[in-house]
Amino acid sequence: MRKKYWVILVLLGIALAGAYFLVSDFVLDEPERRVTDRDFIMLDNMPSPNQKYRILIYHYDNGALGYSRAFWAVTPFEYQNLNLANYEIPDGYQAKGWSEENDLLVEKWEPYYYRQKLGELKTGNLYKGVRVKLIESAQNKSEAK
Repeated sequence: MRKKYWVILVLLGIALAGAYFLVSDFVLDEPERRVTDRDFIMLDNMPSPNQKYRILIYHYDNGALGYSRAFWAVTPFEYQNLNLANYEIPDGYQAKGWSEENDLLVEKWEPYYYRQKLGELKTGNLYKGVRVKLIESAQNKSEAK
């Protein structure tokens, strides 16, 4: 009878350990990207015309060649203490700038990396409090001719 309890206890321990690793991969290890990260490299910082928001374009120095994928985040004007991962636009879109009316100009594109942050942006949508305007890429315009 004692052997049965030990087997149940061991199996319960294995199940709990597996559940912990499963949860930690999806919940506990959410990415944090901050301007204070040691390997953070700001590529562009574009304030909106009304000075309420910013587009930050950045990547990280990963290894010998110093490259990583680029990230586009739409943040409040003061961004220094934010986790930028919470403000990144969905994969498959690039922030291109601002319109005179403070619309976020985004362009659809096909990323070369696996899409992790899925979403869809359309003209008129609100994203982080900013109205989105989808623009056509120069490549798509030239292909249509």
